[in-house]
Amino acid sequence: MNIRPSIAEDFVKFFGKVPKMTVRSLTGVDEAGEVLAIGGYYLYGGFAVAFTDHRKGISKRDMVKGARELMKMLKKTNLNVIAMPENEEAIAMKHYGFVPDGQSWRLV
Repeated sequence: MNIRPSIAEDFVKFFGKVPKMTVRSLTGVDEAGEVLAIGGYYLYGGFAVAFTDHRKGISKRDMVKGARELMKMLKKTNLNVIAMPENEEAIAMKHYGFVPDGQSWRLV
């Protein structure tokens, strides 16, 4: 999987529409240019809100590769970063330095 900065077309291919807010994100694509995953953040209420999504069938190796690149980007923001993951992602959130904080997770 190749990782590069996202463009609007990536969101259209993956979600069927462009985001309503301004985002900074990375896109993981396969050799054919198919969008496999998107992860990034948007600003809301003084926080950077992190998000990720991926296609079914993406390899665990590619998910880890993408997560590492996203974490580098998030740490460079020097902002308070929060995320609201699905329940099954709790182990990964802890692994990448997030801690539970009410209904969300906070990067420490």
